Amino acid sequence: MAARYKGEKPAVLDQRTDLTVQTVRFFVRNAVSVMPFFRKTEIGDADLAALAAYLAAKRP
Repeated sequence: MAARYKGEKPAVLDQRTDLTVQTVRFFVRNAVSVMPFFRKTEIGDADLAALAAYLAAKRP
């Protein structure tokens, strides 16, 4: 990701400030680029909601 964004956005997801809950949920369930999707049997809805909320939280 660092190469894709040419240093404009952090490659480490928990350092990003532009992620929304909806974006995280979409990419986890539908995949993007080389990242595979995750089935509900691999990450349940409650765990995905917690992960999305964590990654979408705006941290300094």
